[in-house]
Amino acid sequence: MAKRRSRERGAAAVEFALILPILLAVVFGIVEFGWTFGQQVSLGNAAREAARTMAIHWAESGADAEAISEGLAAAPLTPDATITFSSMECAPTNPDDVPLSVTAVASLEAPGLTGWFNWLIAPGRVLTAESKMICGG
Repeated sequence: MAKRRSRERGAAAVEFALILPILLAVVFGIVEFGWTFGQQVSLGNAAREAARTMAIHWAESGADAEAISEGLAAAPLTPDATITFSSMECAPTNPDDVPLSVTAVASLEAPGLTGWFNWLIAPGRVLTAESKMICGG
């Protein structure tokens, strides 16, 4: 009876050793995905806030620096993000009566949180988000 229990304990240890790497990969994969998703949401907030600020204050001097500052302040998970304006059509003349807009693009070189999946996802992955706002607020 005692011999049988010790064999069962050994079998349980072997099964645990076989399952543990798979379990850890799943758990860290979920953590990695959550971190990346949070960064992507934060980039979206940064782009939206930068575009909104630029659409409201486009005629003021230093508006682009203020818009970039506001965008980065709205994205606490991505302090190293870069924000550029891909289109800026807030000119006072509009012959076609088309709504004028500002487009902000936020990007971030985002290495993985754990580093375990960088080889799988892409070693130098770049996350981007784009937002477009109509001029004048």
